[in-house]
Amino acid sequence: MSDNRLQELDEAIAPIKWDVIGLCESERLRHTTNRLSIAKVATDYYKNLYTETDKTTPVEEEKEAYEAEEIPCILESEVTQATKSQKSGKAPGDDKISNELLKQSLPAITRYVTLLFNKIIETEQILIQWTTSTIILLHKKKQGDPLSPKLFTAVLEDIFRNLGWEHFGISNYGLNLNHLRFADDIVVFADKPSILQTMLQQLDDESRKAGLSMNPTKTKVMTNAIKENIVIGQENIEYVDEYIYLGQLISIKYQYSNEIDRRICNIWKRYWSLKEIVKNKTIPMAIKTKLYNTCILPCLTYGCQTWPTTSKNNQKLVVCQRNMERSMLNIRLPDRWTASKIRKKTNVSDVLQKIRKLKWNWIGHIMRTNKEKWTKDVIEWYPRNGKRKRGGQVKRWEDDLPSEWRRSAKDREMWKRLGEAYVDRQHDQSG
Repeated sequence: MSDNRLQELDEAIAPIKWDVIGLCESERLRHTTNRLSIAKVATDYYKNLYTETDKTTPVEEEKEAYEAEEIPCILESEVTQATKSQKSGKAPGDDKISNELLKQSLPAITRYVTLLFNKIIETEQILIQWTTSTIILLHKKKQGDPLSPKLFTAVLEDIFRNLGWEHFGISNYGLNLNHLRFADDIVVFADKPSILQTMLQQLDDESRKAGLSMNPTKTKVMTNAIKENIVIGQENIEYVDEYIYLGQLISIKYQYSNEIDRRICNIWKRYWSLKEIVKNKTIPMAIKTKLYNTCILPCLTYGCQTWPTTSKNNQKLVVCQRNMERSMLNIRLPDRWTASKIRKKTNVSDVLQKIRKLKWNWIGHIMRTNKEKWTKDVIEWYPRNGKRKRGGQVKRWEDDLPSEWRRSAKDREMWKRLGEAYVDRQHDQSG
């Protein structure tokens, strides 16, 4: 396209930029805070939008053909189909007639609605009720404002500074881990139910002083000891065996088995949401491979840095990926394709190799940091009292790492060389 054509296009777009932006017209609404003024801006926008005539001038022959074309009558079956396609649970208009009521009344109203629509087509006149609309102004919580989350974080930080929890929490080499927080998603740690009750009550009291409040229905308690009632206000807090925090399932009883099952369900949902691409036989496999590695596989490996690798969980992951590869190639199990042949065709990243690589890189990053982080302290922590029971043990997060991994991780170059051997060795064992 030439520079002249680009300039003409830019000049043509300039007058309609405000219409594309719509109600997000920051320049027009910059000083508009009054409710009536905002309603007027919205009303004028939609009035101009729907009353503006088409500025294009069609060719005379096309115009005559368009005017001479006879519009077919609307059928009752079309009215029925259109009514059934309306979503339920939507707010009705000024006539208070909901979509559910229309669907239930179809046998009685279909004939009359069809006659009405055909009458409008014949007379070319719209009902006066259809020319009016109701505009409702919805209050926006300013989450799009970059200052809003910073203010919320500052208020939350001030709340925790006033709590005085220095002696509460789980002891770790003289320091106490009493809470972790990501925005308003907070985890509180305590070694006794009575202490947890005190901490939650203090948090609720301080939050109310700042204009915030805890939601008891969304607050859950997990424990590996005896369950005792925890109360906030007048409501008991529910005990659960597992809970989703920051997109990852945390469970004391089932370790990470349920989380991996959940990841597998999520990746299949993601896969089928892109079925128009992954199941399309005309799209090259290279594009499908890139889509899988960038958009689908991360749904399966999310949070994998914290997983203990067991043979059972590894098998689940391998089976899931092989099934997806067969689906991408449109082949079935009776076709008797070997795993190596399938991988040669798809060329997708191996899930186990990807998990080991992500875990290895994350360990090196955490161990080499000079900042004080609870992540590093928890990794290096060992309980001073108690010991593991005899017999078969639950596999730990570090059991598949080299014996001197803490020391080696602090040397970047050495860790990189060891990582290549670690990933290849694990990949060979899984393959």
